[in-house]
Amino acid sequence: MQRYYSRHHRAEVLKEKPDYNPIFDAIVVGNGLFRDRVTGSAFAQTYAGTNRTRISAGVLEAVAANTPVIDYVGGVPVLRIEPAADYLFLNSATPTTQDIDVLAVKHTVCLVGTGSATISAGTATIAAGGAATDGTPFTVDVTGAGTITVTIAGSPTRVWLTNTAMAHSYVVTAGSAVNRTTEANTTTLAIPAAVSAALAATGTLVVDWMPSWSKVAFSAITNFGILAAITNSSSLVFNSVVGGDIFSFDGTVQAQSQKTYVANTLTRIALQWPSSANKFKIGADVDGAGIAYGPEYAFDGAFTVDANLIPGYTLYAPMWIKSIRLYNNLLTDAQVNALP
Repeated sequence: MQRYYSRHHRAEVLKEKPDYNPIFDAIVVGNGLFRDRVTGSAFAQTYAGTNRTRISAGVLEAVAANTPVIDYVGGVPVLRIEPAADYLFLNSATPTTQDIDVLAVKHTVCLVGTGSATISAGTATIAAGGAATDGTPFTVDVTGAGTITVTIAGSPTRVWLTNTAMAHSYVVTAGSAVNRTTEANTTTLAIPAAVSAALAATGTLVVDWMPSWSKVAFSAITNFGILAAITNSSSLVFNSVVGGDIFSFDGTVQAQSQKTYVANTLTRIALQWPSSANKFKIGADVDGAGIAYGPEYAFDGAFTVDANLIPGYTLYAPMWIKSIRLYNNLLTDAQVNALP
């Protein structure tokens, strides 16, 4: 989390004034919308659920239906997008020790407040038990279905248990479990004409993205979309089943970056086309040392484009996007690195 703040702080103090202008520049603006500052258009969301929450200025808030979730990380507003999860710990705001029926998948327990929530085996088979404390979730690998015991110590104010391998945001439960449906493919913005033109010609795309998982922990049998321009995971920027690497797909050829990213740490992704004659490339900056591109790959001349830009077309785990910027020229490495 500190890494996220450090980039923001460094940008405020050290960034040179850019001499280049984006044709698309989406960030969270003051009124809580994820908006393109060039056209003034905001990303919309089609999401019927009303059981989502966020933390704003230290206060737990409910998030209305059909409203993109704006979270705050290190004091910086970001767009949060999450997959589905079942919330199995009952009476989450008045936590007490309880036995919970679980299936043979990983489960993660989180809490807010003092004390701990410790998982141990009941009738279920688990790899190992352990405890969550405030800000430090615990994930248990359930290898045989049954019950687990969540033992509460101290005075936590909120406890939640999800059937996921990574921590998810808080959802209130009472006397029964709650399902929060996925936000995948719910957040969209009609692609501006200038963006479509650049995707068929020349450009640089820069996405500041924070995953809740690390590359070494990524394990999936399908690709997961970070930013799509079509109704498919494999588009402008995505996580691939190939080692969790960051990829781009122009509709014919895939470009790959093998840069190692880290959970809960801002990753700057940059995509350029054509990076040289009929080539394109994708790269990342995780540690603040600067953008590092993967190899160049043959570019077919244009990206496949549908009607909308879609962050999180499919989702592996919760992720956050600070900004999406697109230029109709090729930025130098120094220019990419200098962006706030």
